[in-house]
Amino acid sequence: SFETTGSVLGILSGNALYSRPDDYVQTLKARLQGQTKSDIEAAARAVIKPDALTWVIVGDLKKIEAPVRALKLGDVKVMDADGKVLR
Repeated sequence: SFETTGSVLGILSGNALYSRPDDYVQTLKARLQGQTKSDIEAAARAVIKPDALTWVIVGDLKKIEAPVRALKLGDVKVMDADGKVLR
């Protein structure tokens, strides 16, 4: 990552932009490996809001409509390729 002056500048700029410490790159691997399952799950809960998700499922309607509706994920809308709601 430090082979060219442009690469070094990119690392330094990123560190400044995101308020990272100067040793960010050198310590990244150890910090990532130090994450526990509960750390990752807590971070995901803080960022991912399932109630705010919109699922877009593409496939053969005859084959997937009934199984998708059976999941009871919420309102199911069938749309054409242009986004027009068919039902």
